Amino acid sequence: MNHQEYSLPPLRQSLFFLGLRNLTLLERRINDAGSPTRATVMARNQALLA
Repeated sequence: MNHQEYSLPPLRQSLFFLGLRNLTLLERRINDAGSPTRATVMARNQALLA
């Protein structure tokens, strides 16, 4: 079994966690603005990614 498959490359891993952190900050900012439902947040995130 190749162990390399299970660990992401350091760069991709840090980018991944950075992205997660940015999404969390974005969610918090949107929640502070008007506290919409999670579905609204998800839709807004999808719009940003599109």
